[in-house]
Amino acid sequence: MALSTTEASGSSHLVSLSPIGLGALSAVMVLGYSSGLAMPFNMQAISNHFHTSQTVTGAIAAAELLAISGTSFLAAKYAARLDVRRGIGAGMLIVLLANLATLLVTDTALLTIVRIIAGCGAGPAIALTMSLAGRSDNPRITFGVTNSAIGVMGMFLSIGVPTAMENWGMHGAYSVYSLCGLIALPLVLLIPSPPPPPRTAGQTGAAKATPIPPGGWAALIGLALILLGNGVLMMLIFIIGVERSITPATLKLIFFIASAVMAVGPILAGFLGSKVSATMPIGVIVATLVVCAWVLGNIEAGAAYIICAPLFAVLPILMLPIALAAFSLVDPSGRMAGTFPSFMTFGAAFAPFIGGAIKDQGGDPAVGWMAILCIVAGGIMLARLAIRADRIRRALPA
Repeated sequence: MALSTTEASGSSHLVSLSPIGLGALSAVMVLGYSSGLAMPFNMQAISNHFHTSQTVTGAIAAAELLAISGTSFLAAKYAARLDVRRGIGAGMLIVLLANLATLLVTDTALLTIVRIIAGCGAGPAIALTMSLAGRSDNPRITFGVTNSAIGVMGMFLSIGVPTAMENWGMHGAYSVYSLCGLIALPLVLLIPSPPPPPRTAGQTGAAKATPIPPGGWAALIGLALILLGNGVLMMLIFIIGVERSITPATLKLIFFIASAVMAVGPILAGFLGSKVSATMPIGVIVATLVVCAWVLGNIEAGAAYIICAPLFAVLPILMLPIALAAFSLVDPSGRMAGTFPSFMTFGAAFAPFIGGAIKDQGGDPAVGWMAILCIVAGGIMLARLAIRADRIRRALPA
């Protein structure tokens, strides 16, 4: 069986995911979001195909990411009223059709419309998969596997998309994403579709969305700020590497290795996270990100880049299963976990513009300090919920 619902009193909202169900859930999430994960490649492919500026391609990318952000927020809000499997399946079908339609567009205006439609399909699919993961009875392992899938997908995309682009340009890239959608659709059938979380006392009629608990919004914004700070610098990381005389072959190797670590690290973080608090590892990761951001912004030595760049890329992915598991302890309904993708993609939509503008005005040091500001502010906002989650964890029976 793909799923069972925990029947113990007070925990009937939790679900137990089988290996097949968890694998399908993780695969569908990353396959559906493949074009978002490879957005820097897309910007290059679109620019070359239509001979447009980076400003235009950046706007197209932002439109798609903002569509994902808005629709994932709405899907998370109303997840209790939706059939999870059908919602994910409908979203994936829209993504597939939009990726196929991208192969036929003839101008950037039509492309923007098609990519917004793709975002409107991806947003609900991602939010519903994350919402279901947030209801897992073993959230650290669940989020470890789902975030590990991002690393595995990153390894595939880092090789597959550039190779397709070399041979077929933009059509090659979006053919890869279309293939991902074709693979994902039958896997949707293996995703469990649990009943909605039980209504609280006094609720009548249709199931209502469980409100995000006090402090939850601050924690969501905090995690989004950490990822925004990371993204502001990561969007420029290849440019910074070239400026520091790192060869393209070395850059590819560095970030392929980083993707491999992303494939394994979240699972290890999920297993180890069950034995330690959320506050301690999150604090260590935030502090390390701050140090790496300062080094990347201010130290021009190639060795410093080779050490700090992949570390800066990997650490947020290692932190996500710990932070999302903390969300699930504080909010077992899964709504916080389901809402998180909207905050993540909202920040990602603006990271290229913020980083580029700051670099133009103040150079690498200014970008580094902007990243530090976001990471520190986000860490402070996330800390309170992490402390609360640790208190809940300690109160649970062994």
